[in-house]
Amino acid sequence: MEDEGQLSTSLTKVFIFQVIAVIAILSLPSLIYSGSYIIADAPAPKEGVEMPPENHEKLSEGLFFIVIDGGRRDMMKDPNLMPTLNSMTTNNGTYIDVFTNPLTMTASCVKEMATGIPSRPNEGLSNFHPEHPGTPDGWTLSSTYDGNGDGIPDNNFGIVGDYVWGDLYSDNDDINFMRHRYGHADYMRGDEESFVTLNKWLDGEIPPSNSKPDVVYDETPNVIVAHLSGLDSTGHRYGSKDSTEYIDKLKWLDDNFAIIFDKVPDNWTVVVTSDHGLTDTGQHGSPDQIIREVGAWAWGPKIKKGHVMEREIDQRDLATLPSLLLSLPLPHANHGVFPLEMLDISQEHKQDLEQWNWNATIKRNEWMEENGHPYVKGLTSDVIEWDKISPEEMGIRNIDLILSGVFFLLMCFSVMYLMRKNGFSKKVTNYSGAIFTLIFAISTFIAGNRQSLTSIFYPLGNILPYTVVGLALYLLWTKSENKNKITILTYSLIASTIFMLTFVETRFSSLNLMILLMIGFPIFTKFEGGEKTSTNQKIIYSVVMIPTIFLSHYRAIGFSLPRLMIYFTFEQTLLSVLFGSCLILFSTWFFVNRNDFFNSKTKKIIITGLFTVIPFLISLESNLIDWILLSGIICCLIYGIFELFKKSKSSQEIFLYCTLYWLAMTWGGWTSAATMIIYSTIESFLSKELKFLVVKTNKIYREISRIILITIFPLVVWYSWWAALGQIDGLAHPRDVDPGNIFLNGGYIGDRFSPSNAWVGFMGAGATAAMSMMWWSLFKKFGWPVHYVALLLVLRIALISMQLSVSPNIPRLIFKISWDIIFAFGLMGLMLHVLITNYLQSRKISKSVKA
Repeated sequence: MEDEGQLSTSLTKVFIFQVIAVIAILSLPSLIYSGSYIIADAPAPKEGVEMPPENHEKLSEGLFFIVIDGGRRDMMKDPNLMPTLNSMTTNNGTYIDVFTNPLTMTASCVKEMATGIPSRPNEGLSNFHPEHPGTPDGWTLSSTYDGNGDGIPDNNFGIVGDYVWGDLYSDNDDINFMRHRYGHADYMRGDEESFVTLNKWLDGEIPPSNSKPDVVYDETPNVIVAHLSGLDSTGHRYGSKDSTEYIDKLKWLDDNFAIIFDKVPDNWTVVVTSDHGLTDTGQHGSPDQIIREVGAWAWGPKIKKGHVMEREIDQRDLATLPSLLLSLPLPHANHGVFPLEMLDISQEHKQDLEQWNWNATIKRNEWMEENGHPYVKGLTSDVIEWDKISPEEMGIRNIDLILSGVFFLLMCFSVMYLMRKNGFSKKVTNYSGAIFTLIFAISTFIAGNRQSLTSIFYPLGNILPYTVVGLALYLLWTKSENKNKITILTYSLIASTIFMLTFVETRFSSLNLMILLMIGFPIFTKFEGGEKTSTNQKIIYSVVMIPTIFLSHYRAIGFSLPRLMIYFTFEQTLLSVLFGSCLILFSTWFFVNRNDFFNSKTKKIIITGLFTVIPFLISLESNLIDWILLSGIICCLIYGIFELFKKSKSSQEIFLYCTLYWLAMTWGGWTSAATMIIYSTIESFLSKELKFLVVKTNKIYREISRIILITIFPLVVWYSWWAALGQIDGLAHPRDVDPGNIFLNGGYIGDRFSPSNAWVGFMGAGATAAMSMMWWSLFKKFGWPVHYVALLLVLRIALISMQLSVSPNIPRLIFKISWDIIFAFGLMGLMLHVLITNYLQSRKISKSVKA
């Protein structure tokens, strides 16, 4: 191996940048090609249907399909909350457990119930306006199919309620869509209007269409989809479990069901289900069990009475109901399986229906093979083998594996070429190539077999970051003179860092324990600088970090204290307002006294008062007050921009206070307090105890360790702050970061009645994005090389993208890789202002030197 002098000569910044650039460029084929396959719409035949068996007659003369948006299985099954609904299946029908797709977004769930085609991750981006894949489906056929050839469709199809269903069938004028939905704050109005329309239809009346005024419908529908969204909005706003508002809404729905169920003809089938569940705090969009678990209550002719199905069905199986119950052709594109166990028919009849279902599956599988898509080998129409059909497997393509392998080899050879070009010995170069290949092979193998290697997959993701930090700290502080030992440990550190960045399950968030424990390190306890962080500040910092680190593991301990604190301090109860105000009062006074930006006690008191009153003002739920506060923030931002152009150092403080005020408005007392305490403490550490890390060392092994630490530390600080916001799921969870956790309740501020999707997203998540920018600005302020963090994220994206080829059959792996890539790109975007500023400053300095 190279000795210290040779390593110092060869391991230059230019070389490191070249290596990262090569790896990033050569990862693009996998990122783009394999990535596009994963996020593309599921392949499905655009035509082709399987006709019903000749002896199959209609099981029902009508189908009334009700979707309760955001209905939790456990709460809807409670007869104390929904006595009418549960009595219908207890006495006259069948109850079925239903499992949704991993996305748990309204659009993806509705699309599966409508078309029977599995959802893909990209559909989460079109949650409110899904696009129909253009395939035949049972609901479309119920509006167009003319089985007896008389020129008139056998059924009339109507949709009432949420616009998601209407958007899906917007081009079909044969479907009467009555839109009753008025945005995120529509808790009651849309559902009230929906029940008015439903009652009219069931009474034989035909109200004019409010979505297609130019189309005249002269018959009432016998096939109805009602999507009631008020419960979901209520859950988002007030939470679900133990929420009085959510419980009252369930009871209100049940009371209205009691009225309309009596009007449904006896020869119709009624099915009541949910698109997705909700977490206790009212969220969805993540593949958590409680969100994916919904129920279905079915009753009508040929439905078993007082029956509970043993088998849990996939949500897409509900898309088969129009074909099954109304004797419509079954589209080949439909991946659903008939829920035959609920039918009270002969076994022979069930066998005929199952064969019909299987024949459609065979035709789809043949189409997949003919068109070059992943398919199941060995299927025949003679033998029904449902167990060979995996509903969540997309299929691993050989081309993706080949692409990944070829470009990794190119990557490896390119890095080895650069090593030789930069003076590394042949021996070290060959060893490095072999170790890099071994690391990639191990990571890919474990990722591709994560379902059977769970006991290795998750622990290793937490161990690797600590291995890297542990080695770096040892090499930074060691007084050992054993050169051989130092050399081995240095190369081990480099290899561990590469392994950490390559391994899919690596969790930087797990290092938040390190930034708590570090206050007990000698650099803090034996700090010899003129000033050091006060003991009181360390104690307050610890009070915030302890619950953030130890009480945020939702899966492991059953709750996340930071998340509960956020929801509690955002509630409008007197206790919540008082508690949130106390947190803000203490933290703001602590924050304004951290420096001399406010040069008088009076100014500090005024600022503290302006922050402290936020919970009370927000609890008034007044658009006027909201906009007074927002206008104040905008005015301060304009002043901050003015100061920025004057090149005043105070501009960053102005932006910081604007961001913190916005954060307090939209995320509540806990988030505001935790952010101010963590920010001020890290700021103190950077200016005092950790100041030595920005100073170059004269030993290459120490310099490597220092660079790795100053690259990882800012990222760990951001993840720790993100955890304090209740956004890290912690141990025992398949992912540490998940966009489905974003707290969007603040999205109603400024538009309390009907906020647009864009407004909810901007107000809900905007303050956290702005605060992230403040974090990167803080590190820049103290001379930390933020561009190193960007390079690390580029390397992380590149190395995990190469493993997309083994992920298609493992949804959890897809989500882990996808979210890590999305968050990495997001973080780089939020540090862009620092990167651009650094670049412009370096160019200016370079020109000055040349001049």
